[in-house]
Amino acid sequence: MTAGYMCPAPRAEFYRHIDAANVDLKAFTEDFYRKVCVGHLHDVLDTLVYLRHEANVWLEITTLLIPGRNDSDAELAAECAWIRENLGVDVPLHFTAFHPDYKMTDTPPTPPATLRRPGGSASTKACGSSTPETSTTPRAAPHAARDAGPRWWFATGMRCGITP
Repeated sequence: MTAGYMCPAPRAEFYRHIDAANVDLKAFTEDFYRKVCVGHLHDVLDTLVYLRHEANVWLEITTLLIPGRNDSDAELAAECAWIRENLGVDVPLHFTAFHPDYKMTDTPPTPPATLRRPGGSASTKACGSSTPETSTTPRAAPHAARDAGPRWWFATGMRCGITP
């Protein structure tokens, strides 16, 4: 798991020794990255492009959906369109649930309906995925054998009371 911030030279050296990366794409607006992360969206996007096209790593992306901050249909559609156009439709995209903690205790937890929304919206279809990964949502693993059983993402969500 990485936030995706790395200068090009150390990034190349670092990823020569790594087999897989899950990049936390925190939002898809420069405003969010500037105000919340004190960084820049383009730096993370550059890392994603590097990992997909220049490094020999398995790449996945995770977006934590924060109510009212980065969960609008327009933002999710823009994120998915960018992923489709720049990385391809076969890069796994995970949507995960926010829960109030540390410096963001004034923000409510992500409702389960929000996690289900990307799966049925045009935004996920823009990514090319018919089965996006969502946290705290029980379901069968895609392409799993019948006896594989249900799949639970971030079981801690059950303890936080944010599962459906």
